[in-house]
Amino acid sequence: MRYGETIVFVGEKEVGKYDPVAGDYTKPTETRTTKQANISAMTAQRQQVTYGDVKNTRFTIRLQREYKAPFSHIEYKGDKYTVDTDRTPRNSTVLTVIRNG
Repeated sequence: MRYGETIVFVGEKEVGKYDPVAGDYTKPTETRTTKQANISAMTAQRQQVTYGDVKNTRFTIRLQREYKAPFSHIEYKGDKYTVDTDRTPRNSTVLTVIRNG
């Protein structure tokens, strides 16, 4: 199995806070971690059984090692994805993600 696709785990460290001196809100700070992954689209039959409908916005992401750091979403090819399900068989990670929007 090839792990040739690049994904980015994005986690928010601190949400924007109000700065009374500047009189404005600060921007939230975020951490970005790049990983290599194997990404495949879910088959229509599997989506129908699992979700009851078929959409082309669902993917399965496989990582070689377990990813334990907290994150808010994943970016892949400029799109933002949220995690629907995650599993950690042995020491790897398998995520099912859905594109936002």
